[in-house]
Amino acid sequence: AWQGRRRFIVTADHGQVNARKVPFDPSGRCRSLLECGVSLEGRTPALIARGGVELSDVRAAWAAEGLAEDFALLTVDEIDALELFGPAPMSSRLREVLGGERALIGLTPGPGAVWDEGKFMPGQHGGGV
Repeated sequence: AWQGRRRFIVTADHGQVNARKVPFDPSGRCRSLLECGVSLEGRTPALIARGGVELSDVRAAWAAEGLAEDFALLTVDEIDALELFGPAPMSSRLREVLGGERALIGLTPGPGAVWDEGKFMPGQHGGGV
């Protein structure tokens, strides 16, 4: 039992940023190469290529739509090599959750967030990945 005046505070806040909308065209070429729309969250978008689609084609379409100015697309292997989700090697379960060999994960140096058809909140997680 706690006696007297004590205060116990636990926090795990990683901050919020006011994100700038980076529009993603759901009818554009890039979207046509993907299994589904942009997933994960706006600050770290995940793109899962359709079966048979080369990741280089997704990157090219992303760049052609002007999105490469705000987000670099990294493969799961590149993310693993940079240890962005913890020490390498990345677990097979995390690779699967991220989308495996067909996934590209977007990283941004600024406050941008991909805006996919009304799924946008101006307050976004502050951390990159």
